[in-house]
Amino acid sequence: MSDTSILLHGGVNISNATKIKLLNQGTFGCVFRPNIGCDSKVGDKNFISKVQRKKSVSNRETQISEKIKKIKHYNDYFAPILNTCKISLAKISENEIKKCDFIKKKAPMFANKMRYVGNKTLMEYLESILEEKPSIKFFSKFFDCYLHLLTAIQLLIKQNIVHNDIKENNILYDDKRHCPILIDYGLSYDTTTLTTSNSLESAFYVYGYDYVYWSFETAMISFITNKVGVNWNEKISEDIIQQVVQDFIGHNPIFQEIIDKDETKDFEHSLTNYMKSFHDKTYQETIEELLRYAPTYDNYALAITFLYCIYDLKLHKHIENFPHISHMIHFYKSIILAMPNKRIDSIEAETHFNSIIYNFDDAAQKKE
Repeated sequence: MSDTSILLHGGVNISNATKIKLLNQGTFGCVFRPNIGCDSKVGDKNFISKVQRKKSVSNRETQISEKIKKIKHYNDYFAPILNTCKISLAKISENEIKKCDFIKKKAPMFANKMRYVGNKTLMEYLESILEEKPSIKFFSKFFDCYLHLLTAIQLLIKQNIVHNDIKENNILYDDKRHCPILIDYGLSYDTTTLTTSNSLESAFYVYGYDYVYWSFETAMISFITNKVGVNWNEKISEDIIQQVVQDFIGHNPIFQEIIDKDETKDFEHSLTNYMKSFHDKTYQETIEELLRYAPTYDNYALAITFLYCIYDLKLHKHIENFPHISHMIHFYKSIILAMPNKRIDSIEAETHFNSIIYNFDDAAQKKE
């Protein structure tokens, strides 16, 4: 990004100190800093704007943000939308704005104002403290991040919220607060609102069998909402169940990249047996049953996220010096490979993970 570009607002030059920069471009919008105010003027560098067209996704993110802002000390865990307004970019001539592919100068856009957390993702933060090899200090920070995010999930559950898109680059490290912040609620949903076919189709908007952070339940529900049609009172067939099982295991990257063949085979066998209990259920009953485990969906995604961190940072190659790494891998896999009705929630995950930390601290003290 050029440091010499100048923002023109109504033909008046704005200083370089206040120019807008494109921070990120995603499926549903572009993020700019400083924020763009409701008067279409440049705002404060402590805030950002997610600029997007008005869609159901942006509406939902605003609604979820309102619930998050009711959480005590929410800024320690989240960066919700602070306000939303319609803006016009017609008066703004700026190279950074042009980099946002979907923006059309004359089309109305909506800006969601949010607190600027920083630009260091979870992985970038962990890489920055890893240095050349793992250390006791590194693992202490690793543990802190995971436990902090488990607390964030617990706070969302109390508000009946499923984040639904927890992944490494939706977790930013806040250097001011010294903790990870969970961002981007564009795919989030309130479980209490999933009472109609329209609300379910909105939440499960695409057949998500191959998205690594989504559990089998999401794959199954999203198949029904996208592939079955309107008659959810029909009984689900064994062939349909087997198709979703095969799609999920055959195309979900976790089974190609980290979970080994024996583990995958055992998981497929267990999942096939588990789903036999659904053979007499209707599509509607299947959705209702699988939604019972919605409080564990984000815990599943967080386990995937941290398991990838372990392998991407090559921590698994240091098991000889830090045996607890193997316990962490086993712990995360146990969440990922559990059947929906056996998967632990974030509170149970915190208890189990604290036992790993206790054993790690005990071993570290004996080394000293």
